[in-house]
Amino acid sequence: MSKTDSKLTVFIIDNEASLSVDLKSIIEKSPDRVESLKVFHDPLTAITALRQGMPDIIFLNIESPDYHAIDILRLLPPGTENRVVFITNDEGIGNDAVRLGAREFFVRPVKESDVKIIFDQIELSKKVVKNQNRVYLSNKLLINKLDRTIIINIDDILYLEAHGPYTSFFIIDKTVVKSSKSLGYYINLLIDKTNFIKINRSYVVNFEHIKELARDSNGEGLLILSNQQQIEFSNNSKKKLLHGIQEIMTDSIRS
Repeated sequence: MSKTDSKLTVFIIDNEASLSVDLKSIIEKSPDRVESLKVFHDPLTAITALRQGMPDIIFLNIESPDYHAIDILRLLPPGTENRVVFITNDEGIGNDAVRLGAREFFVRPVKESDVKIIFDQIELSKKVVKNQNRVYLSNKLLINKLDRTIIINIDDILYLEAHGPYTSFFIIDKTVVKSSKSLGYYINLLIDKTNFIKINRSYVVNFEHIKELARDSNGEGLLILSNQQQIEFSNNSKKKLLHGIQEIMTDSIRS
């Protein structure tokens, strides 16, 4: 999928024609920001298209006897989840989608201001990635709150925790910084850029502050951090976790 750096590519995956028409109309009001917009009413056709080229944003709304958007989210190619903006009538389902890795969710009807916020976030992410060498040499991260922006040292982050569409940062000085952006947004910035590992749907941990891997009384995995915080992880995810730790250690040795 060929596209310029400055404009966005957008997919709408939606089995309700009325919603996709309204959303398409909102997106088309920003021709200076959108290079390509494709609408799919059949989710399997959309998944085939995703395997051929990845858009910047996927607006997902599927509710039918055969499929639900949560099911489609699980079928998307790996790494696609944090490009998804989930659209629903049920805030609880929206929170489930975010826990599965979706970037954000909107309760219907979608407003023009909602779309603008997502466009702003994606464009900012692209600018950060484009300038990542400068950003990470400074070892700082901008935490966006509702009313201000806080600058913190990346090395001082113990872990991140998802709270619905928001994210909490737990810092070594025992402060907690809550951001108005989703965990998926920060995963884009931190995973593969620094020593951060996604433990489960709700937690991303700084490898430098992992002290021990243990088990609880039920035999489930426990990650113990330098501040004695304990974070659970399933036995099914242990192999992936150990692989991630090994990759970080290998990269550290090479550098």
